[in-house]
Amino acid sequence: MSCSEETIMYPKRTAGKRCALACASLLAAIGTLLMFFTPWFYTVITSFALSLTTKSTFDLWQKVPIPLYLEFYVFNWTNPEDVYKQNVKPHFEEIGPFVFRETKEKVNITWNPNNTITFNQLRYWYFEESRSCCKLSTKITTINSIALICQGSWVMGLTSSS
Repeated sequence: MSCSEETIMYPKRTAGKRCALACASLLAAIGTLLMFFTPWFYTVITSFALSLTTKSTFDLWQKVPIPLYLEFYVFNWTNPEDVYKQNVKPHFEEIGPFVFRETKEKVNITWNPNNTITFNQLRYWYFEESRSCCKLSTKITTINSIALICQGSWVMGLTSSS
């Protein structure tokens, strides 16, 4: 069998070898670049950290002005009074979103001699009633998921040991 006939009969094998060779060459090139440019990457990163010394950049880093909104959806148990009745399944309905605006602020900022920064971060959440479906005082009945997980773990432990 000549080379051209083998290529015609097994085209995937040749394509697979070419793909593997291309991937290996690409990874080798990336590895070589990283080996030679690691000091440069370190310099760029530390220069960014040192650029926090300017007032405007530092203020943006210390207290981010862009708001972060968190949306929570919960499942309300609509028939908890039927829990003791046989053959009655619990019925849940999704309620949400409950929207909170999160703010973050870095405090106790310390500039260390090894070009690192140490800080504590304060996080605050504010309820956004205008973006939410309901008031924060809305009554919701739900399952205690922590107790349910503990009970499930305990039952699984009993069944697996016997």
